[in-house]
Amino acid sequence: MSISRSASVALFLSALILAITTGCNKSSSETDPALELYHIRYSAYAATPTDTINVAYRNPDGSSSRVKRVFPDGKFEVTVGPVIPGFEALIVSSLSIGGQSPTLCIETKKGAEPFVMKARREDAITLKYIVGF
Repeated sequence: MSISRSASVALFLSALILAITTGCNKSSSETDPALELYHIRYSAYAATPTDTINVAYRNPDGSSSRVKRVFPDGKFEVTVGPVIPGFEALIVSSLSIGGQSPTLCIETKKGAEPFVMKARREDAITLKYIVGF
């Protein structure tokens, strides 16, 4: 018995979303007022702008969000926060129809500072970064 590519992608993303939502992380509601707060920018770049990108990412409260669509410029980008040091930023991605997996990026910004690239991987399925370390 074989599973279609789209069914296997959906199953894979569902399993990863479950892993994301049950992972250990800290939210801004547990913060010490003296701690600096961070924001996370998740990005996924398709090799071909017409590719449909499936993306799941971790929110500050530990929940996950999932997006599946074609991005005209081949780029998915979202900013979440605030989070505290120790938060595990995680992005999971795949293409709906074959081809090369997207390039994934995680950037952080502390307070009013500009965003800084913390993790980047080409042809990637997952990427994670622990904020502030």
